Amino acid sequence: LRYATCARNCGDLTTTWQTAAVTASAGLSASPSIAVDSAGTLHLTYQGLLDTDLRYATCEANCLLGPSQWTDIDLLNFGDVGGGTSLQADRRGRLHLAYADREGFALGYATCASGCDAANRWRSLRVDTRTDIPSAPQLLLGRDGRIRVAYLADLRQAVRYLE
Repeated sequence: LRYATCARNCGDLTTTWQTAAVTASAGLSASPSIAVDSAGTLHLTYQGLLDTDLRYATCEANCLLGPSQWTDIDLLNFGDVGGGTSLQADRRGRLHLAYADREGFALGYATCASGCDAANRWRSLRVDTRTDIPSAPQLLLGRDGRIRVAYLADLRQAVRYLE
């Protein structure tokens, strides 16, 4: 898994993007999502493809120096979870995550207020179990504080919307 950043003029072909590895493991990763909280801390969620676990990584500073700057944990490891993640940070720094829970045939939601580099600080639940194989969730935090999620709900690729 790699992280990329560009400070300015990012659409200019002469701009140099900077990249760095987030994890030191050679395992494959999929479905990354990135959020930045109000303190400037980076937060990533992704699925490890070898173990199909949902993983979380965070970095507070010097993130381009590579894996030594990142904390990387197993967030949920009860089967095929994380095959699609969408992560957002609200104004207070609380993290909100929508993810595909293919093991439970559900759309999952998790949240963490602080100390999110410890899996036991996260609270998760299955919010929609009327699905076959969920994928591609997109989470939006509205200015009104409401959480909205759209995702593909089944093999027919039906789009579902939740508030």
